[in-house]
Amino acid sequence: INARRSDDLLNHLLWHMSRMPEQTEDFLLIHAGSVVTSAEEGVLLPADSGSGKTTLVAALIRAGFGFLSDEIGVIDPHAGLLRPYPRALNFKRGSERLFPDLWPPDEARTVPRGEGYLRADAIRPDVMARPSELRFVIFPRYAEGAATEVAPLGAAHTLERLFANTLNRKAYGGGRALPDLADVVREAKSYTIVSGDVQEAVQALKEITGQT
Repeated sequence: INARRSDDLLNHLLWHMSRMPEQTEDFLLIHAGSVVTSAEEGVLLPADSGSGKTTLVAALIRAGFGFLSDEIGVIDPHAGLLRPYPRALNFKRGSERLFPDLWPPDEARTVPRGEGYLRADAIRPDVMARPSELRFVIFPRYAEGAATEVAPLGAAHTLERLFANTLNRKAYGGGRALPDLADVVREAKSYTIVSGDVQEAVQALKEITGQT
């Protein structure tokens, strides 16, 4: 089996492993990145696949945020906490343009340049964050060439979008998920960010959260 085929199989296996937690009934699992500010306030970043979650999380780590996850935001609704899901970040092709120093020379790679898994502490040491109170829900979206725009999001729309991004609705129970998510929304500030520049998005997010 060739190296490229082996990497495809590994990525496929890791994808399936990432779906296993969807069976939990204890926490709300949101398709989202999640980070923590220097004030230990949790930031949830729900977004669809291909919206630039991993790229944004990596850039936020470099800007001083703590790391919880690039793929699954784990909400403990009873404690009001955002908990870690610390798997390796899953970079897609093209990331080398933004983080060229993170990838070894081509001759040392077994996957296409700028594509594959990378541990968060390879981006910045001591990056892992503790469970933190969920204070911000920010829906990011990358749009090539777009100017960076930030807009507050009302509670009803935030709740609707969070519910749509909840991965374990069936296991958790929709009848429980909605009121528990509503409690989360009441305690958090919510925004949307559309940007064509990851560093501008990071700066906007730092201003929203008061990150120093």
